[in-house]
Amino acid sequence: MTNLTRDDVRQLRLDIMDALKTVQTKHGMSFSLGTIRFDSFGGTMRTTLEGIKVGQPGQQSASPDRTSNPLVGAALKAAGIDATKTYYTPSAGTFKVVDFVARRHKYPVTIRTTTGRTLKVATNYIKLAKVVA
Repeated sequence: MTNLTRDDVRQLRLDIMDALKTVQTKHGMSFSLGTIRFDSFGGTMRTTLEGIKVGQPGQQSASPDRTSNPLVGAALKAAGIDATKTYYTPSAGTFKVVDFVARRHKYPVTIRTTTGRTLKVATNYIKLAKVVA
């Protein structure tokens, strides 16, 4: 095969993902195959493969809770956010504050919902949320 077509690349993607399924189950990982860029004349292609270790059911996600860090705690306190409380909004559901990064000016607060989603939000989002516990 000297020339690659879109159909060839689509079939290659399916074959690669099928081959990765055995690696995923063997090593307990989840892989994501990025966009495949290819040169139809030269017969070359390039893509990225990202992998993450899958946790056991009930285990916390990869992003740790950094609110126990004194600097993060002080930044949250200065912003008027209590990291020890649980909050509720209709859009996110029930959540806890897990991080504060001052360099992210627009969305400095990271929250983790009870469903496991991690979201970056503005400080006003927390201030407008209802305190549950």
